[in-house]
Amino acid sequence: MIFTSCLALAVDEFPSWIEKNTLHASKVLKMNANLVVAKDGSGDYVTVKEAVGAAPENSPKRFIIYIKQGVYSEIVEIGVTKTNITFVGDGQDSTILTGSLNKKDGVKTFSSATVAVNGDGFVAQDLCFQNTAGPSKSQAVALRVSAERAVIYRCRIDGYQDTLYAFSGSQLYRESYITGTVDFIFGHASAVFQYCQIVARKPDQGQSNMVTAQNRDNPSENSAFTLQRCNITASADLAPIKSTVKTYLGRPWGVMSTVVVMESFIDDHIDPAGWYTCCAGYMPCSGRCGEAKCPQLCLATEVFCCFGTSVASTRFLLQDEFQIQTTQCDNCIIGFMVCLSQVACIFSIVACIVGIDELSEASQLLSCLADMVYCTVCACMQTQHKVEMDKRDGKFGPQPMAVPPPQVMSRIDQATPPAIGYPPQGYPPSGYPQHPPQGYPQHPPQGYPPSGYQQHPPQGYPPSGYPQNPPAYPQYPPGPAYPPQAYPK
Repeated sequence: MIFTSCLALAVDEFPSWIEKNTLHASKVLKMNANLVVAKDGSGDYVTVKEAVGAAPENSPKRFIIYIKQGVYSEIVEIGVTKTNITFVGDGQDSTILTGSLNKKDGVKTFSSATVAVNGDGFVAQDLCFQNTAGPSKSQAVALRVSAERAVIYRCRIDGYQDTLYAFSGSQLYRESYITGTVDFIFGHASAVFQYCQIVARKPDQGQSNMVTAQNRDNPSENSAFTLQRCNITASADLAPIKSTVKTYLGRPWGVMSTVVVMESFIDDHIDPAGWYTCCAGYMPCSGRCGEAKCPQLCLATEVFCCFGTSVASTRFLLQDEFQIQTTQCDNCIIGFMVCLSQVACIFSIVACIVGIDELSEASQLLSCLADMVYCTVCACMQTQHKVEMDKRDGKFGPQPMAVPPPQVMSRIDQATPPAIGYPPQGYPPSGYPQHPPQGYPQHPPQGYPPSGYQQHPPQGYPPSGYPQNPPAYPQYPPGPAYPPQAYPK
């Protein structure tokens, strides 16, 4: 997992894309509401869904929907054309939008949200989004936001697994209360969380809690989660058993997953490791299959079942972290392996259709050759990975393979590469003799130089009269008498 911030934001400031008058006091918003929703029929509508349907499309101005106190059990979706909508309620514990859709009952994660926001410029203030499916129902989203410039202010988002789906866009969550168990803040968005209460709950049996699961696969993507001035704590049902339940700050959902926790309080229910990693950090993982119990088996299974993907992901990690350049030889070996496998498959199919034994034998021969190349690729990748992991971990030792000079590059976060696989500074390079050759004399041989050889200049040298010191040269610049008086100025 990579830890960098996606949005530079001062603590007491809002992002520049938030309009100055977007976040008013609740009283002002209620007074200026365009529509009112009330369970008792005292408003314009009795359901939130009806009010959203009545909102104008592609509105350049803010459209305020005041949702009065009550529990609204409904599924609400704000379409792409419903822009600049504001939900304002009577408080986190008073206005509650609730649902219970979940994956275990056949609903996809994306479609399980109680409230789904697709229109840009959405604002929610002083209300609660809730999914009551429970920890045993797998993924069950309370709020999904797929919009730009979305603000969730002084709201409560309650659920268990996958509570908040920050799907895409730029989003701000401020002074809000978010609860859950597995991956309860997840998605691809660029999201900032400020002054939020982030509470881990008691998970289903055998599960571990993951606060975040950020998905970012490309270094050029502008997406990350930033948690600033937040309190990360345990709920009342988790606190008594926190020593038996693993809770992590997050896990990587993509090869470039990016999460920052800064200036925040982290309670002792969080595992000392902080972040969950699968397979000793070799590649991203799901976090839901018990990988932590046996990472070696997990890695072996992934390589065996999906070799191409595992090689590609491992190579991508190496290239990104250590700035390794893919060589033409690497591409040729992998491409040759793939071609052999494809040709062997074609020969096998044709042999089954036509019934020619020679084609079947040729197919088996090509398959064996592809397997040999397969083993070569595995060995090369493992060796290269070992070299770079040793560099990262600060282990000194002989270099297992000769890495071409273009591939040996410095770490992103270090000015020069560590002396791993290289001799210490001041020592000759690998292959050069560390000491003089055997038999080389430590001192000049006896009798050398020959007797009578003058050790010093002969007597009488230099000849008498030869100046011992350099002559005194005139001082520069000359004195005040220079230039002569008659010299034209």
